[in-house]
Amino acid sequence: LSSIFEGVNTMKNYFIKKENKKIVYIIDRICDHNGGKLINKKDLAICPLHGWELNLKTLKYNDSMVCKEKVNFKINKKNEIEFYANKYILKENYEKK
Repeated sequence: LSSIFEGVNTMKNYFIKKENKKIVYIIDRICDHNGGKLINKKDLAICPLHGWELNLKTLKYNDSMVCKEKVNFKINKKNEIEFYANKYILKENYEKK
């Protein structure tokens, strides 16, 4: 996990937040309003379709009662992040080689 930086990391399909060398959360980058791909802008993730803003500290959308669901994950013995998405187990190794 050494290649994951402290703070919010933007991956292809996920945001991963790391603090004190631990993964705090993983969330997908799909806007819960209309399915746009969220773009990281400091402490906000913004949807390009309708401008919905997700606060990356609280995981709540501004001007809405909607909260972003965290993805369940674990770190396996090979230092890979394993999590369920669409009924599949995804494994990604974030160690630098």
